[in-house]
Amino acid sequence: MRKKMLWEWAQGIACYAFKRQSASRHFNTAN
Repeated sequence: MRKKMLWEWAQGIACYAFKRQSASRHFNTAN
């Protein structure tokens, strides 16, 4: 597997997880 593809895939997963975590945190503080 290409390192670039793996790196972009890892970045996409990290970005998705970060957005989901920050979104859930904001939702919890809102409540």
